[in-house]
Amino acid sequence: MKRVIVSVALLFVLLLVGVALWAYSAFLYTKPLSQAELAELTPDWSLVTHGNWSPWFTQDDGTVIWNPAASFNAWLATVPEEDKAWPVMVDVQYAGYELYDNLEVGKFPEDADDWDSLVALCGLDESKEMIDRLKEALQRSTMGCQLHSGSTESSEHQARLKYGLQDENWDPSADDNLGLLPVLLPALGKHNLMVSMFRTYSIIELERGHIDEFIALSLISMDSARLVDEFPTLISQLVAIAIEAHVNQTIAWALEHYPEQFTDEHLLQLDQLIAHHQGRTLLWQGEAI
Repeated sequence: MKRVIVSVALLFVLLLVGVALWAYSAFLYTKPLSQAELAELTPDWSLVTHGNWSPWFTQDDGTVIWNPAASFNAWLATVPEEDKAWPVMVDVQYAGYELYDNLEVGKFPEDADDWDSLVALCGLDESKEMIDRLKEALQRSTMGCQLHSGSTESSEHQARLKYGLQDENWDPSADDNLGLLPVLLPALGKHNLMVSMFRTYSIIELERGHIDEFIALSLISMDSARLVDEFPTLISQLVAIAIEAHVNQTIAWALEHYPEQFTDEHLLQLDQLIAHHQGRTLLWQGEAI
């Protein structure tokens, strides 16, 4: 009797498998495209590249090769300098290299010494000038950082030389990298640093009672996260999420420590700022290339 039950159960399982295979073949299976059909397809890269470049690059002799970085750099060369944030960002960083070297930029003040350090730093004319330059730069339309592997990016190289710093990584003969994963993305770390500088200034403005300026700096920081979408890799998106998280963290800290400073109108502005930048979705667009 037991053998009969096992046999019936086995037949039932085989029948289910057969039905599943038939259903897959009848309703789900798609016949692969032929080579001729594949040749007729034209991929639309605009979702990844915003229509500005493609993974394909045309060389001087007319040969088309697969080189996303070279294609990106060729497009970037057509963008006006006044639209690029990156050259200003690296210049500001190296201009304030000694000024900020011993300060943990972006740290929330915990005691009187911390406050004294931040107030003294923010009171410098050089600091005010740097923040004003960053305000304008982070609202530009394009990040504008070239993609290379094995060499310092050209704008950063020029900034290092301008402020008397050596650049042992500079290699003008380095080719644009053929792949995506090995490409250097130096703008990501510096962008995050710039937002941290904004955090430092915004909390000083908060302490001074300049709430409108605090909100303005928070808005610029939050909105600047869009700049990292220029070259579509997962790490870029993670940095954008980190930037937005830093802004939200700063707002939360401000509301906790200075609740009496914010009017209903200010709170409404903060609500709109936060709500406007929700829902960033991780996409593997660049890696999918």
